[in-house]
Amino acid sequence: MAAGSAGVDIADTATRWAAIFDSRLSTAIAKGSNTRRALEVIAGHIRREVANWTSETPGRKTGTLSRSFRPRIKLEESAEGSTAVFGVFSVLPYASIHETGGVIRPKRAKRLAIPLTPEARRAGSPRAFPRKLVMVTSRRGSTLLVESFRSRKTRRIKPQYLLVSSTSIRAKHYITKAREASEADVTKLLGETVKTVVQTT
Repeated sequence: MAAGSAGVDIADTATRWAAIFDSRLSTAIAKGSNTRRALEVIAGHIRREVANWTSETPGRKTGTLSRSFRPRIKLEESAEGSTAVFGVFSVLPYASIHETGGVIRPKRAKRLAIPLTPEARRAGSPRAFPRKLVMVTSRRGSTLLVESFRSRKTRRIKPQYLLVSSTSIRAKHYITKAREASEADVTKLLGETVKTVVQTT
């Protein structure tokens, strides 16, 4: 066998091995327990980061954002081979803006309604509030939706919502912090998967 032919054979063998390795690695990542454990590590750090900054804010905490982060693993097939797509995701629309920060503006209404009481937070929208609300302007110029009621023959009002044209959300970078905190554990877990595939290919 000529030296040139040997070089081609070695190259072909290496190419075939690389293709097999890539396919097996993608499958191992998509179906292996280490990937699931790695993603749970990331999700756990995200939940802790959310708990850290929500503990500093007033009002009742529902835990909805923390619970919304779930691991997802998918094996995609294409003409070029298999690719494992995995990560920790949230379907909540406001999960992203708490990471990056930004300004929220109303899409349909003229103003945003910010709940001021536990009952208003439970109701969500003023339209879902169980009792009649009246719009008033405070002495400081704030626009409020208030509940009017009588107490000992005196009419009183209770602010339920603050109406604003926009509101700014401070960037918490909680996903970035969670990724950095989990990097060592995730690298170790996925490294074990790569090592196993190398040894069996």
